[in-house]
Amino acid sequence: MLSQQSRRALNGPLRLGSKGQDVRTLQTLLNDATPRTRLMTDGVFDLNTDQALRAFQRRSHLTADGVVGPRTAHALGIKYAGKPVRPPLPPRPGGHPLPPTKTPLTAIADAMIEGLRGFCDVLKQDILDSGAIEEKKRNAIEAMDELFQFGADDFKKWSGDAIQNPTAEAAEFDALLLAHKVLGFEQLVIKVATYVRDKGKGDMARLGARLRSLDVDAIVRVVKLTLQGSKSEGLQAALWDLHFIFERASRKELRTA
Repeated sequence: MLSQQSRRALNGPLRLGSKGQDVRTLQTLLNDATPRTRLMTDGVFDLNTDQALRAFQRRSHLTADGVVGPRTAHALGIKYAGKPVRPPLPPRPGGHPLPPTKTPLTAIADAMIEGLRGFCDVLKQDILDSGAIEEKKRNAIEAMDELFQFGADDFKKWSGDAIQNPTAEAAEFDALLLAHKVLGFEQLVIKVATYVRDKGKGDMARLGARLRSLDVDAIVRVVKLTLQGSKSEGLQAALWDLHFIFERASRKELRTA
């Protein structure tokens, strides 16, 4: 049980791979919140801590993303003194415009990275829920973290290489190039899923269904129309469209058949 001195605040966000006193505090809080949970309070955010946190988030009717942000900290009964878990989404259509320093290409790349981050979180949960051998799950989770960073770097590179204010033909090419990067990421995830299935004896049906549900064609349409300037609702609406494309593929009620 934590002393009043130890309950001051959590500095986050905390997620799989985090280490230190704040993780030790989190582990103690999770043990206190669930009598049957017996985590090692060693300050290492491992798979057991991740699973215990997601179970707590589900019981607390929070998004079970395995990340400690302000809402999860509040549910645990402790203040949150860290950074926001993710940068806020742009305002809905009709809201305030983006800062003038952010180009459409940069804004699209940022939206794609944030969508990919959330998508990777649920893919990792699918791996954790697969019933695979623990060592293989741990290896796969580490590989997924590396794949996210690879995908994020690829999207940033795309925004630097693409043409500002392109012609219609160039906009279509840039949109297809971005889709190619998404498909490349999917192929790497399939390799990880195959490893979990074949080496870890895990069930990857849900992860496979989730990959199939990611609408890459819709990403192409949104990006092409936005770069052409023919999307009547403007850039803000396009960023929300990209957000919801990833969100739909991340939903828990996804069918596996």
